[in-house]
Formats: sequence, C-alpha cells, structure tokens
Amino acid sequence: MLLTATLLGLIAALGILDGRLLGVSMIDRPLVMCTLTGLVCGNLHEGILIGATLELIFLGNVAIGAAHPPDIVTGSVLATAFSIMSGRGPEAALTIAIPVSMLAQTLGILVRVVNARFGHLADRYAAQGNTRMVGLMHLGGPTLLYFLNGFLPVFFRHPARLFGG
Repeated sequence: MLLTATLLGLIAALGILDGRLLGVSMIDRPLVMCTLTGLVCGNLHEGILIGATLELIFLGNVAIGAAHPPDIVTGSVLATAFSIMSGRGPEAALTIAIPVSMLAQTLGILVRVVNARFGHLADRYAAQGNTRMVGLMHLGGPTLLYFLNGFLPVFFRHPARLFGG
C-alpha cells in the first residue's frame, strides 16, 4: 500500500506540474490521470472507464484569468483510487471527484502560499551563488507539495495496512 500511495503521489505531482513546469501536454486530463491510476491500482479497465466519465464532467474546466477552476488532477486521481480500492464503480468515482476537486482547488491556493517561501529561500541561495539549491527550491518545492496532495489521502486511507497491521 505504501508503494501504491507513493506512485499515486507521483502521478498527481506529474499531472499538476504538467501545465506549470512541463508545458501543456494534456497529461493532466482525467482520461490520462485515471488510466495511470487504474494501472497502479491494478484495474486498468476501471481506470479508463472512470477517466472517460470524469473527462465528460470536466471537459469545460478552463482557467481564465485569475479564476481557478477545480483541481481535476487531484480529484481524478483520488476518486479513481478510492473507487477501485473500495470496489465501487464509476458512479462512486463521480460522487467523490467533484467535492475532492473543489477542496483541492482551495488546497492549491494554500500550496501557492507555501511555495512562496521556497522562492524566498531560492533568493537567499542565489545571493550565496548556490545554483544547485536554487534549482532544487524552484523544482523540488512545488513537486514535493503536489506529491503530498496525492500521497497523503491514499496513505492515511488504511494506515494499519501500510505497516502489515
């Protein structure tokens, strides 16, 4: 379960960073995120079905100006993971995805506030001439925060199972 939570955290971080650091390659779409999540959770077919369902729901989800739409990556990854792990179908994923996406939107704003601290640390390292740490603060900080966005909910879903309990 720890490996599953770690892989799902990496998938969520990859999806969120797609439009921010990697250019927009559409990896962040529910069809891709749910398919990868289904692969990690051991049910690729269910992941594709959930991804297609959520893609229809979030089709018009576009950030315009300062408006932040719901976080479709976190909603898609967590809804698919919880739906597959609980044995429920795409209906359950749909029920989970929308509120989780709305909550993750708020958490995304909090992540941006915390991420500003990494910017200040990068400035301090730049003044010292430490380019390695500047790069780490630029890429590592957001990646860690977005990884935790997908990792923690899955990790704490069944904490006793993680350690053989």
